Amino acid sequence: METIILDTDFETDCDDAGALCVLHALARRGNAAIAGVIASVHSPWPAAGVRALNLRLGRPDIPVGCNFDYPDSGRYRQHRERMPDRLYHRAMAEAVPEALPDRFRPEEGVALYRRLLEQAEDGSVTICAIGLLTLLAELLRQPGGRELVARKVKLLVSMANGVRPEGRPGFNWEMAPEAAAFVTAEWPTPILVSPIGGDVLTGAELARRVAADNLELLAYRKFGGGTPGFRRSSWDQLAVLAAADVLERSGFAARSEPGRIVFDPAGCSHRWTEPHGAPHWCLSLTRSPDESAAFVESFMAEVW
Repeated sequence: METIILDTDFETDCDDAGALCVLHALARRGNAAIAGVIASVHSPWPAAGVRALNLRLGRPDIPVGCNFDYPDSGRYRQHRERMPDRLYHRAMAEAVPEALPDRFRPEEGVALYRRLLEQAEDGSVTICAIGLLTLLAELLRQPGGRELVARKVKLLVSMANGVRPEGRPGFNWEMAPEAAAFVTAEWPTPILVSPIGGDVLTGAELARRVAADNLELLAYRKFGGGTPGFRRSSWDQLAVLAAADVLERSGFAARSEPGRIVFDPAGCSHRWTEPHGAPHWCLSLTRSPDESAAFVESFMAEVW
């Protein structure tokens, strides 16, 4: 069983909600222990949405962290401002009022990272980052942070389009480029980059299997503008399945030979080099998009 901390933006795409439900399903199956969930963007609402979903799924015990102190980039703020009607976290919290920011106070995100890691056994924690790397960069920068990560974290899974041999890594790294460059350069333990899921479309089967007031479905309906049978890419769900070591063991993905990914924040581009230091790998799908979607959606729906 993998001990997982999920780091999520939980705001501008519905696959974060799907990924959190997948993580709950993995916990129920005995594949993962959820150490905590940390919302990486500078707003109280993602943490409130996470709390609402955890409460609805019967897990009030899961610690939730929030980014109180580190502003988002101007580019990210502009992206968020362009889609106010598609943000789902506030609607989730309003459906579960105990999760609203005036009734639930999450922990400060970096402090929660430190607490969870300090309590963990050495080399036991997998961090799955499906959002911005802002708080992970701050964790590394704090006194003793890098040493704490080196001692406690066995793997960082980062959802980014970091395909080999080079390219642009996409939303999560480009929306916080300085943080992404710092983490990929300074992280002291192995990193698995997960670029897969763009053509793995999920959500329609979920809509057929759950009640109309389901919170996970609410996220897909809000993001999809109410489109019936809306389907969305499954980047984040696949990263969570990879973090739990389920994707590769089930024959749905394989990792590359070890190398080192180098990210240029000025040009928002990356390239792979020969390995040095802790290894980096890139994940690739080994099954068809339709087979992969059915596999992902089975986890998304079973928690309900």
